[in-house]
Order: sequence, then structure tokens, then C-alpha cells
Amino acid sequence: MLPHSVCQASPLPISITDGYSRASRPDLKQFMLDIIGSGDGDVPLFLRAADGNQADSSVFAKILCEFKKQFEVKGLMVADSALSRDNNLKVLGNLKWLSRTPLTIKQAK
Repeated sequence: MLPHSVCQASPLPISITDGYSRASRPDLKQFMLDIIGSGDGDVPLFLRAADGNQADSSVFAKILCEFKKQFEVKGLMVADSALSRDNNLKVLGNLKWLSRTPLTIKQAK
């Protein structure tokens, strides 16, 4: 059961706007869905709609923290290399996570 405060919170509106298109379709407006799934990928555990021009790397840690606040899950968070940014690493705190470190980071070289 979710806490009463979570159920009563009003969702923030998102911006459907121009953004990066992997399909090379700059003519289409976009929005993002941030999804956290179970280890086998069969069960979505968290879903959040976001602005179409949001960069993953700028909010990765915030999403993991929001997820952790809503659910008592003991486990390892696995993410792509966008998690390995200074601003994200400062926010992660005591979360257990695993990510590939990009070679663009000086310490990885």
C-alpha cells in the first residue's frame, strides 16, 4: 500500500516538445518515459513521464532516489553509463548501484 501523501500528490505537467530523436525524426514532438524494471525485465516497478527534451544523465540519480523512497527494495540498481556523472554520484548517497564508467572520465583512463 502506498503512503497517503503519495496518493494525494498532484502530478506535475510535462512538456511535449522538440528533443533528440533516435529515429531521425526532428519533425515529431516528444515526451520521455522513465522506467525501472525488475532484474528479469518482466515487471515494471516504477514509471514516470518527463519532458521531451530531458537528458537522462541530468536526472538519473533523482529517479533512483524517488524509486527508493516509494519502495523498500533491497537490491542493486543497474544503470547505463549516463549514471556516472558527477552530479548524479553526489545524489546517490547510500544506494547500491552498478554502472559502466565511460572512458571520457579522466579517472577511468
